[in-house]
Amino acid sequence: MSATKKGKKALRREISNLLPLFLGIGSRFAARFLPVEIYEESFEVNVSATELNEFVSRKLSNAVRFTDEFADEQKTNSFSMFIGSGSRVLNPTIVHLTIALNLSKATVLNVKALAKEGSVKQNSAKKAVETIKNLLLSSEKVD
Repeated sequence: MSATKKGKKALRREISNLLPLFLGIGSRFAARFLPVEIYEESFEVNVSATELNEFVSRKLSNAVRFTDEFADEQKTNSFSMFIGSGSRVLNPTIVHLTIALNLSKATVLNVKALAKEGSVKQNSAKKAVETIKNLLLSSEKVD
């Protein structure tokens, strides 16, 4: 599993957007050399696949910023988003959420997160996946 060039560039941009102009340029340059942490998890939800698109959009809209920047890299029935994670929720993290059905016709979500990590590990990717999972599983029924 590795991050694409587009993903790495988006993370650099998001890191630099957190800081004022001149610091932002420096942070974008420094972010080039930070490794990308990737964490992935799959889980089942008790929402039908037809209702899930609306459910995900509505339940996550206050916690994430959806983007179509990665649409050409993603499968159908998937979402891409940015979420703050890590220490003080300041580390920008890319999350790709893919909807699928397993053999027993249950709806399965595959959540993959990518985050830049420095020498002090914040486990941002893992925390982002856990946040998304908790938000979606906290109330699995469509309101």
